[in-house]
Amino acid sequence: MQKPGASGNKTTPLNPGRHRDGRRVVALTLVVSGIVLAIIFAVGSRYGLPFKRADIQFLQLEEVRNAISVSGMLIKEETVIKSPAPGVLKVLVDEGQRVRVGEPVLRLQLRGGEGAPAGEVTVYSPRTGVLFTNVDGLEGTLSPAHQKELNIWPLVRNGAGQAAEQTSSVKVEGGVPVAKVVDNLQPVLFYGVSGELAEDTGLEAGSVLELRWQDQSLTARLEEIREEDREAEMILSFHNYPDSLIKQRWLEVEVTTARLRGYLVPLEALAHRESRPGILTVYKKRAAWTPVTVQEHLGGQVAIKGPGLAEHTRYIANPGSFKEGERVE
Repeated sequence: MQKPGASGNKTTPLNPGRHRDGRRVVALTLVVSGIVLAIIFAVGSRYGLPFKRADIQFLQLEEVRNAISVSGMLIKEETVIKSPAPGVLKVLVDEGQRVRVGEPVLRLQLRGGEGAPAGEVTVYSPRTGVLFTNVDGLEGTLSPAHQKELNIWPLVRNGAGQAAEQTSSVKVEGGVPVAKVVDNLQPVLFYGVSGELAEDTGLEAGSVLELRWQDQSLTARLEEIREEDREAEMILSFHNYPDSLIKQRWLEVEVTTARLRGYLVPLEALAHRESRPGILTVYKKRAAWTPVTVQEHLGGQVAIKGPGLAEHTRYIANPGSFKEGERVE
């Protein structure tokens, strides 16, 4: 008979030391396995074993560009309108509106008093163009017709702020400039300075440039470029432009100096065969050498074209470790 409280099944007490030994064996196995795998991959990379990892990319139609920042001032044909007498000025047309010669553009409420009668005076546009009220005092000094007679560069380098616009109703004194009409049918000149060296820009006089200004794409002709104080001074002419541009005096634009379009791949992705450039494309997990024509290069990238190339074509960006026909993963 069994004694009270005794069980018919015998049990073996747990051995903590044995479990610790088991964990040590597992950890040691993992470490050894990692070292062995690292050695295998290192040897495989050196001797071309088939499990090498390929940097597989997809061809895309892309664009990259180099650009420089240029700051300076606009010179344009401007005619100033002055207040004929003291009073309260009211602008009759919208800012930036095109007006005809002789069109009413301002109305002046005369103050009266001291023997002078109160009343109104209408001011008419002296020319056809676009009306602005941001007068900065340079209108009578700067003109494209006289730009060669003026030493404009010190003014450009000193810079200035944008003039404030007149409000719809403001008190003015007699004889002060209150508005201007800008001829928007004539080319305007831009005198700009860049921190780049002139020779480093790659720009040549006579070329047509692409620019970015306030998220707008513009074109301008480069009339002159020279180096002064290790900076590039350039004169651009705008022939087609938005009216919002000629409202400005001081501009900062981004000038594109180089552009690359097409199927772009890193320079190191080229794989040469008998001095012919190509790339390793991937078909059914095999590397296939595909000849290409290198069109242009810029900043470590090249634009290529060739038979069979299309968007989403898979290619190996690290071809140095692979051979044609080799399996890639």
